[in-house]
Amino acid sequence: MKNQNTKENIESDQKREKRVIKNNDVITINYVTYVDGKVVDTNIEKIARENNLFIDQKNTNKSFFKPKHIIVGQGMLVSGVDKFLLGKTLGRYEIEVQPKDAFGERDPSLITIIPESSLKRFNITPHIGLMIEVDGRIGIIKSCSSGRVVVDFNHIFAGKVVKYVIEVLEIKDDDFTRTNAMIEAMRLDTFIKVKKSEDGSIMLEPTKEIDDEIKQQIISKLENIGVKRISFKNTK
Repeated sequence: MKNQNTKENIESDQKREKRVIKNNDVITINYVTYVDGKVVDTNIEKIARENNLFIDQKNTNKSFFKPKHIIVGQGMLVSGVDKFLLGKTLGRYEIEVQPKDAFGERDPSLITIIPESSLKRFNITPHIGLMIEVDGRIGIIKSCSSGRVVVDFNHIFAGKVVKYVIEVLEIKDDDFTRTNAMIEAMRLDTFIKVKKSEDGSIMLEPTKEIDDEIKQQIISKLENIGVKRISFKNTK
């Protein structure tokens, strides 16, 4: 019996290793992102500390430094990485992504002059290098003079070749895993629990009241990745 179990485990591991990534699969990854040879992002705490990378902001949230769940083909990764991973299996990959498939080419029209008075109405004291949000767009102040502020709304890595080192740890395509990954990506996992019903359908259990419009947005996103049987538990 022990030999039989060992054989089944080996066959299961071999099948798992041969499985290839498809659109809407959920993959579990560790990653490191490089721009101009420098580490600019990672979910690996040791590497973040070695590169003095945003530790202060993420020190209080240890959950950041754990493997990430990504739904392939849903824009959770830059398009160049999404396309590269299709057909791949478990393992470690190094990918160099050109600007057009990463954060885009630089666009001169996204460099805008804003009156300093307009920013001060929002309690923003402009200075060079300050990152600000205006009308939902993130920009960096490039210069301030004579009451005029030049803001660059290009992505900070626009025009750059971006290198990714990604380790794919797991590949799954079941509805329960997809739903959990989407709820996490929508930042709703702190107040929506995902349960699997006896008939295999997905039950979402909010811990607080959610309006019907938000519920419909969630259902629409889940249906878009192939999860069809979804219901919400009544919180009343």
